[in-house]
Amino acid sequence: MISNSAIPGRDRDAFGYLRLLFAALVIVSHTPELVDGDRSRELLTMLGSTLSFGSLAVSGFFVISGYLITGSFLNSKSLASYFTKRIFRIYPAFAVASLVCVLIVAPLGGGHFEDGVFSKIGKSIINILILARPKFDGVFVGQHHLDKYSALDGAMWTIQYEFTCYILIALIGVTGGLRKPAFIVCIAALLFGIALVIPTETLSLLCHAKLFPGLPQALPNMVGLFFTGASFYLFRKHIFFSPKWAFVAAIALVYFIRYETTASIGFDILGGYLIFSAAHYASGTRLSYINDKNDISYGLYLYAWPIERLMIEYSGTTNLFVIGAGTLFLAAICGWASWTLIERPALQWAHRPGKRVSKQP
Repeated sequence: MISNSAIPGRDRDAFGYLRLLFAALVIVSHTPELVDGDRSRELLTMLGSTLSFGSLAVSGFFVISGYLITGSFLNSKSLASYFTKRIFRIYPAFAVASLVCVLIVAPLGGGHFEDGVFSKIGKSIINILILARPKFDGVFVGQHHLDKYSALDGAMWTIQYEFTCYILIALIGVTGGLRKPAFIVCIAALLFGIALVIPTETLSLLCHAKLFPGLPQALPNMVGLFFTGASFYLFRKHIFFSPKWAFVAAIALVYFIRYETTASIGFDILGGYLIFSAAHYASGTRLSYINDKNDISYGLYLYAWPIERLMIEYSGTTNLFVIGAGTLFLAAICGWASWTLIERPALQWAHRPGKRVSKQP
């Protein structure tokens, strides 16, 4: 085996290209779902997987986030410093994207301000504060997935789960739980067990469409994925990577994701190892420079769904490649603008002048 002499984040952050890849995979997955209304032409589904590229990518985001945010907490000078960084990483870009959806995308999608623009902005601000998706009735009539929470930007549903994980890692951190890595592993395992065993009807009691809009199993699964990443961070000095074991993990993962009962847990364990292997071997290479200084992945993720809606509405085609490629190109531009004009300045303020800007999600 290869020793962990260049673990992710120790020599050079090699997660940037993975975040960008996962954001692109979300578009690859959402394109057939928005065009067709189902996953019948989704690439990973067509290969026999019970996971789509979108769900796989979101899982990857949470594993990476768990790793990075755990490091952020442990390296923060205070709890206030930690939450300042987290708030300024998530909220500014989210707020601007939400208002863009309401004030620009919604009218282009056929929406009307029946109760007035300022009333709609006021309601949007409330949604922004709780990181809820922007809502606008009567938009993109005739398209698929038009419930009031998904019409404008269905992809934003994961952000509430993300910030919940930030709060949980802080609560565990201040009580000393992060000094016990095995305890964090047990939490992750317990959460995956809850998602697998507890009936949907029971889990639904913990979820509200306004706060946790995914399937009931999403809450324990997402938090479990985050704590999987946290576990990798806490055990990072003891983890070894090998091309042989990465190959074995990849083959096993291909098998596990074919079945609903094993897909999630298979990705949680094997996918996590593959993600950190990919970051490990990219550390110090040209891959580590991709999406490094200018991290467009968050903005790309926020804007891809509404852009794809508009592409379907105005392009005059249902060709998946045309719509998907067009969405990726335009969302990348929006992601760059979001990072340059909103995210980077917000992070510079949060870190104060002279400090290194963090690219953590």
